[in-house]
Amino acid sequence: MKYQPETDISYSQAVHVIDRLIMEQHSDWRPDFVEVTDRFILLGYGSVTQGGASGAFIGNVAIGAHSSTTRVASDRIYFESIDDIILYSWKRKFRQWYVVSLLGNNRKHILRTRSLEEAKQMANALQVILDSYENSKK
Repeated sequence: MKYQPETDISYSQAVHVIDRLIMEQHSDWRPDFVEVTDRFILLGYGSVTQGGASGAFIGNVAIGAHSSTTRVASDRIYFESIDDIILYSWKRKFRQWYVVSLLGNNRKHILRTRSLEEAKQMANALQVILDSYENSKK
């Protein structure tokens, strides 16, 4: 749906709106944490641990080795890679939803909400952040 974001809020208000709306959305779509920096939005999804083990018995003594690697599972959405902010209207199970997506190298759905007002607030806040990033490059 066509929507031209408004930029009538401050930078700090925009950061607060982005954080609040992302963290208040349904748990199926909500990350574990969100952080807005001056260059990107970080969406954190906890950590992932991968490991391996090996072992051997010599007589009745067990000898083994184990190693594991833990890393943070996250997405960084760099402002320089965002081409557009899109607001979609979407029906799911006969209920109206609104989706705010960032278009660029990839499409990233950043907010799913039942409220058109919240979707517009998110688009507005994202536009304030993107404008601030563009102005900082000048």
